[in-house]
Parts: sequence; C-alpha cells; structure tokens
Amino acid sequence: PAVASYAPVRLAARRLCQTVTGESWMERFQKLQAALKSGEQKVLTWPPHEAGCNLLAHALSEKEVQVKALEVLIRRSYRAFGVSKDSTIRIERKEDSLEAKWKFRHPGVPCDAKGMTVWQGIAKVFP
Repeated sequence: PAVASYAPVRLAARRLCQTVTGESWMERFQKLQAALKSGEQKVLTWPPHEAGCNLLAHALSEKEVQVKALEVLIRRSYRAFGVSKDSTIRIERKEDSLEAKWKFRHPGVPCDAKGMTVWQGIAKVFP
C-alpha cells in the first residue's frame, strides 16, 4: 500500500501563508502595472505571485500596458521553449485586437542545424 503524501497539506499551508502575509491582489497588480509602464526588464524573473499569468492576463485589459503585458506573458509562458529575453516577439495593434508572433523550439531537442524544428507562435488578444 502507498503511504499518503504531505504534498496536498504543504501546498494548502503555503497558499495560506502567502494569503495572510502577502500583499492583496490589487496591490500586487498595481505594482506590476507600474513596472510594466516603466519598462522594468526584471518582471520576467519576478515570482509567480508577483507577475503570474492571472495578473498579466488582467493587465491585458489596461490599454497603456497591454502590449508589454502580452510580451511578458509570452516570454514567461514559453521560456522553456527557447523564447528568451533576446528573442524577437512582434506585437501589432490591429483595429480591434492585439496580435503577437514569435518563434520557439521544443525543449530538450538538440540545437543542430538538421534536427531542430522552429515553430511559429501566434496569439490574438481581444478586449
């Protein structure tokens, strides 16, 4: 018989500690929004509770930071896929949406010229 793990309890305890001792969601969002406005480059390395997908997704609704928020969201989501801080992500503002295009490769694939397949990523954001 398998022994029960403490992982679920540890996860719940960690979430509770972050909730009790951390900043509120709105305070974290305002801090992220200010960093995006200022062009802060280290947002990519912030921990998830400070610049996670939920906060970045909400920032997509804010006109003045939505381009930078989309870039950071893509870079954070695809960092294991070869999209680094030096990779180019083209973001265009269309009539009623944002469109982003970038190239990535699958992790663990050798980087030799013959075997490496580069994929094209596309994202569209509608308000």
